[in-house]
Amino acid sequence: MIRVLVALVLVAFLTACGGSGGGGGGGNFVGGGSNNGGSTEGGSGGGGSDDGGSDDGGSDGGGSDDGGSDDGGSDGGGSDDGGSDDGGSDGGGSDDDGSDEGSDDSGSDDGGPDDDGSDDDSGGGSTDPEEEQNASPGGIWQGEGVGAYVTETGEFHIFFADTVNDSFPQYFGSLTTSGNDVSGEFTGYPFYGETYEDGSTHGSGTLTGTVQERSTLTLDVTFETSAGTEGTESISLAYNAMYERESSLEAIAGTYYGLTLGTTVTIYSDGEIFAQSPAYECVLNGTVSIIDPQYNLYRVEHTVSNCLEPAADLNGLEFSGFATIQSEQESEDSGKSVVMAVTAPTEDGGMSLLHILIGT
Repeated sequence: MIRVLVALVLVAFLTACGGSGGGGGGGNFVGGGSNNGGSTEGGSGGGGSDDGGSDDGGSDGGGSDDGGSDDGGSDGGGSDDGGSDDGGSDGGGSDDDGSDEGSDDSGSDDGGPDDDGSDDDSGGGSTDPEEEQNASPGGIWQGEGVGAYVTETGEFHIFFADTVNDSFPQYFGSLTTSGNDVSGEFTGYPFYGETYEDGSTHGSGTLTGTVQERSTLTLDVTFETSAGTEGTESISLAYNAMYERESSLEAIAGTYYGLTLGTTVTIYSDGEIFAQSPAYECVLNGTVSIIDPQYNLYRVEHTVSNCLEPAADLNGLEFSGFATIQSEQESEDSGKSVVMAVTAPTEDGGMSLLHILIGT
């Protein structure tokens, strides 16, 4: 039942506020996963995971040097066409000075760039053409059954809502932009208590696509599980302007009911998080921190401990990810909710958790 509630709330979030981007595959080519029955339900209830934490941006490093190489090439072209070849040989003192040979040699090699100011000016202008501006990928992005949190520097968590299987796998990594083109690398984990269809518990992939800043994000994704299953999908996302609300520890602080944990979750004004599950006695301790005060995106890190079976496999795991505050109005405290997307590595792979915190 808890999983169904999480799915319903998440779907409502993904379809709210204009987040009607075209369909994403939801990671379904590998992500339907095997659901381990009571273990998954229990893990969700006890999974200390109503709070996310996100450091994962550091993962994988984006693998995209496209922007630099393209700009570098255009800069090099400019310098070749500059005044050093034409300006120096034509504009040096060769015609004014009787010593043609010496004057031509010195003018063509040195005279233009060193002696003739007009050559320097024309050469400089062509050497430094206006560079293409890279679009920011930052935002809260929403589509059909899929959402993404992306920082201004390209760290991301992409999460899927598979309502058929009540499954919420995630991709996390880093992307770079070159103009409006994006590319990056990522790691993928299935939801807690599940595996991918081939039995694996992690994978990796690459993505390419385009971003229209503060408007749309379209991605072509290639993913391979650790067991060797490969797949591709396309994801279309629309921008949610809630991203542009300022962030602060005071804004996110509050007392919430955690749907996944099934108990009260407290975020204190200094950024500390605490919760304890009555079902399996799991204790969650962590922190929320500000990424950029201009934007409604927070970094979250937390650990889980003290869990009884069947949630004991959560003990000692370190989760990280991103969180946002969701509300109809920027200043509205009543009805405020927090959606957190976090992941943690395990001995044999990793796991994803999505935490829906409802303000009380």
